[in-house]
Amino acid sequence: MKLSRWPRLPPPLVPDLPRPPSPAESTEKLVDLSRTVTDDAEVAIVTDRDPDGLHIIRHSTAHLMAYAVQDLFPDAQVTIGPVIENGFYYDFCLQAPFTPEDLAAIEKRMHELAKLDEEVVRGMGP
Repeated sequence: MKLSRWPRLPPPLVPDLPRPPSPAESTEKLVDLSRTVTDDAEVAIVTDRDPDGLHIIRHSTAHLMAYAVQDLFPDAQVTIGPVIENGFYYDFCLQAPFTPEDLAAIEKRMHELAKLDEEVVRGMGP
């Protein structure tokens, strides 16, 4: 099928299909749905049931956590935050370590930010 943009997908026919699916696989290369399709491609939706989908969800959640931390602690410097086998982590540079209350506030802010349903735009730095 020749596409210049990803099609708008109808509501899921299967109730537990994530909506909207964030990544897609195009000719064996993972791409997000903001990418323009320039060639004929076989397209498959990737969900949290796929290893690649779970990796992408963890990666995105790590970014959401960094967003929440920087929102609550503007002086926090984000250092490294990879996806690991059973989740993800981020290291932050702060004057003092997070307290249990800080962690609860970060989790709460992550939920608030996720509910905003903001568009996630991929950017590449220099």
